[in-house]
Amino acid sequence: MTSPIKNFTQNHIDNLQNWATISDNEVSATKKYIKYIINNKIEFNKITVVVMGFNFLLVAFHKKLQIEKYRLIIDINNKKCQLINFNGTYKNEYDLFTKEFPEIPDIISSSINSEKLPKKFQQIGSIVGYNFDSICHFYTKENRLLIYGGCSNGEINIWDYETGINITDNCCYGTDEINNIIQYRNKKGEERLLFSNTVGNVHDYSLQSDGRINWREYKNNYNIIEGFDDRIAGPLFPIIESLKLLKNRLLVIAFGDFKQEYNNDDINDTQNFNRENSNKIIIYSLNDRKNILKLGYHGKNRLTSLDVYSEDNYIVSCDETGKVIIYNFDNKEEKSFETNYELCSLCISKDKKIILGTTTNEILIYNLEDCQFITSWKHDINQEKEEKSITCLLSNDNYIISCSGNTAKIWDLNNYKCLQYYNKHNDDIHAIHIIENSIILTSECGSIHSWKINIFT
Repeated sequence: MTSPIKNFTQNHIDNLQNWATISDNEVSATKKYIKYIINNKIEFNKITVVVMGFNFLLVAFHKKLQIEKYRLIIDINNKKCQLINFNGTYKNEYDLFTKEFPEIPDIISSSINSEKLPKKFQQIGSIVGYNFDSICHFYTKENRLLIYGGCSNGEINIWDYETGINITDNCCYGTDEINNIIQYRNKKGEERLLFSNTVGNVHDYSLQSDGRINWREYKNNYNIIEGFDDRIAGPLFPIIESLKLLKNRLLVIAFGDFKQEYNNDDINDTQNFNRENSNKIIIYSLNDRKNILKLGYHGKNRLTSLDVYSEDNYIVSCDETGKVIIYNFDNKEEKSFETNYELCSLCISKDKKIILGTTTNEILIYNLEDCQFITSWKHDINQEKEEKSITCLLSNDNYIISCSGNTAKIWDLNNYKCLQYYNKHNDDIHAIHIIENSIILTSECGSIHSWKINIFT
């Protein structure tokens, strides 16, 4: 007589091996717990296995015409498992991994305080994988660290930092790339999430107590340009290149260039309207919910990046011709300087230095107050490599982080030396974010990497 375990293996191993997100090692790890499943007398004729975070597999049991009551959670690293009665306690599978819920499984509670360093936050629900073009973080009231990744398919993925569990609600905020994302607190003390996409829309949602986005708040989304109807003009709107907060009350939006051309007479007026708003900077009051200023000094030159220096209310922007413009919001003064490079990224350091990234792999440093050139260097010293653009720049005290290709580097602004680098990405880096001077997050297609540093402290 065939044993139940052998019989189970023959009937279900194909299902495991063909499951898109499961590796051979994870199949073997799941097979070890088959006896545990059978001993608990769970009746089923099919199972599915999903990878959850860094350590866990989640096994679901299916039987025709029956409600799926049980999930088996397997901790691969610690070789433990726990059977969960899924009887309505949880809204969905991701609630199993949320600290705020009192019924959190023991196996996950014991892993949350693990000091193992996470390496990758993986996207779920997609075999192809999409780019993560923006990153931010948020601490819940229970001091739980969550990571938010704005995706090129219009979704925002949310991860628990300790376990790597993706608690995304699978809500899509449009079909266009989410390329900027900011977490902030409004004047009422509410925690909120601002994000923009590549067709000129800016969204503002509140965060629930567990860190999930309150997607029912769609009515609070902004139409930044007066007269703009996102239902009609959305696909024709210029990209939002940068989204920054000034004094936590002013939203500074930098629009890129609108270059698409259409021959449809019905949309010519809309097309002209949107082209007129290309390469503009709009300052929007979050408190008053209205535009208070529009700056158009880049003209027809494609605006590529923007940053703010909140202490003195400076807004600094650059364009593809190499021009940098500095605007003081308090006294309305404007000054500018030219470089001999095509500029694609920009940030401002604590000591008032403007850091510029070029399409030819150069990093340029200028003084914010007198616009004088200070120094420059190549991100990639190896000249045999293909020259790639400086896609991301981020300042932190007297240091900057630059990204080019699949490599991120930390530079000391006192001596301009590289102190540390990270090159574990398989694809080009699309976004960068830092958490409390100790964790750097960099993104690529389908995942966000976390790497620990101690330089800043």
